Amino acid sequence: MEQLGRFSLPFLAACIVGLIIWSIVAERRADRAEARRAKEEAAGAKDDARRR
Repeated sequence: MEQLGRFSLPFLAACIVGLIIWSIVAERRADRAEARRAKEEAAGAKDDARRR
């Protein structure tokens, strides 16, 4: 039981660090997807303007 207490704090710290990194990566991925959508919309608007 003593060994469990010795490893629980580093395990908890590793989980928290992992969650923080996962959150940052997910946010960056969402930002990239949003920028891609905006770029596609701008390209579509430019194509529509050319056709007129």
